[in-house]
Amino acid sequence: MPHLWEVVGGADKGGIVVREGRELSSAARERLATGSAIEEIQLIDSRLHFRRLAGAGPDEGWVTTVLSGKVLVRRAEEAFAGTWEDDEGTEVIIEGSTMRGLGTSVPFEVSGVRMCCFRMDGDTFNGRLLSDGRILWSDGAMWQRKVQPGALVISEGEAAPKKRIPQDAVVAAKGKARPKEGLPPRGADGRRPLPGRTLSATEIIEWIADAVDVFETLLLPLEPISEAHARQQYKQLLLLVHPDKNRNPGATDAFRKLFDALAVIVDPALQNRALRAKGGTSKPGGDGPGFGFPGFAGFGFGFFDEYGGVGGLVAAVFSQENVDESERVLHEQCELLESMGRYDGSTKTWIDPQQAKELWDSDQVTFVDVRDADEYQTSRIEGALNLNWALASMASRLEEFKVIAAAPEKLVVVYSDNGSQLSRCGQVAESLTYSLRQHRVRRLRRGLNAWKRQGFPVHGSRQTYFARQQLGGR
Repeated sequence: MPHLWEVVGGADKGGIVVREGRELSSAARERLATGSAIEEIQLIDSRLHFRRLAGAGPDEGWVTTVLSGKVLVRRAEEAFAGTWEDDEGTEVIIEGSTMRGLGTSVPFEVSGVRMCCFRMDGDTFNGRLLSDGRILWSDGAMWQRKVQPGALVISEGEAAPKKRIPQDAVVAAKGKARPKEGLPPRGADGRRPLPGRTLSATEIIEWIADAVDVFETLLLPLEPISEAHARQQYKQLLLLVHPDKNRNPGATDAFRKLFDALAVIVDPALQNRALRAKGGTSKPGGDGPGFGFPGFAGFGFGFFDEYGGVGGLVAAVFSQENVDESERVLHEQCELLESMGRYDGSTKTWIDPQQAKELWDSDQVTFVDVRDADEYQTSRIEGALNLNWALASMASRLEEFKVIAAAPEKLVVVYSDNGSQLSRCGQVAESLTYSLRQHRVRRLRRGLNAWKRQGFPVHGSRQTYFARQQLGGR
């Protein structure tokens, strides 16, 4: 696998300098944003020829890795190197592709800019480097970097510690699950109340797959959650959804979604933003720089799982200086994913605003607005139906669905504000595609914002938005 690098310098200057050639005298290009993920093409001394994978900046070029003793670009492996301490105080040393500790020495693999893994006793443990410098592992463990590295003595016959199994698991023990009674129905707010009974492994997977946000994914209330509580809950759920132990076809996706949800909950700033986005009460003083954004459901696991998971998305999109830059980077990254063949950008999935407008003029299209009710009331495409994205799983029970189903000759076009491959409208489009087999369902490329920018008719405000914040300078 080609070496991956992360841009760590230039935070105070909008990124680091990129030049067309190896020579420092070659023409300069736009800067490569801090936090960007890049792939090594060639490394000559301190000059790196790169291909951009995530973040803002040129698609390729040359950068300096170290300038006057200051590291500007760091290899992904270097972020993990050093001595770490696990939850039980055991020291672990990571050196290159080897990890020593836990009574053994095993291969250590860096699978992305902030992703890593190792295998022990037949199990695979995936790790994610959090913004505060700790490593969160897929079994719920958290490692802290040692400020002063201590000695680590490994006895030849030392046995690895046994895994602890929580005794107060919220899920049923194997062979003792209650008969399936069905999950509790969603309330008027679109949320599902926490179950008042033990759920079976199959029901847990169904619950996680259908969850509308990170709190519901972990079967937690929509309120501030302590890290200890979140990790305990995660470990309990992991007992039944881990794909190494559960052969249910949905186990892998449930495990990934569960892990991503935990990564959000244990980060105070991300948890606060997720709470605000859902109308919950956030912790005072716990929010860091940035701004609110919708839940993570629908963001997928492909590219960003490989290059940083949810953290990669936040770094590439939501860490920009303002919402205008965030929108630009979002669409830039989606185009990159499409060019890499990681998402379907065909006309079987998407429709351009101009084509949708032509169908609108001839009454051959039904528009479906997936945003929240207040957003829909503020502005929408004239005649569009409102089918909130959080209700995608129960779309067929809604009155709006009956209106759509009654006109099978019309193309169904689903939209949100930004209409990217990563946006929330994907859930509704997928649900409608499954339920309306005789219909054709498409998503509006670049969403309502693109429709407005082309001057097409809207009911209400013509202001454009990103993550519920007004865009300007367009």
